[in-house]
Amino acid sequence: MGKPLVRVIIPSYNQEKYIEEAIRSVWNQTSSDIELIF
Repeated sequence: MGKPLVRVIIPSYNQEKYIEEAIRSVWNQTSSDIELIF
């Protein structure tokens, strides 16, 4: 497997109530080659 086509970084500080929504939004994208960093 090569490098991911899309790399998503989710910075967060005291925003735990929004993390799940942000992660779900990333996984629901049409691109299947995604790296999620948080």
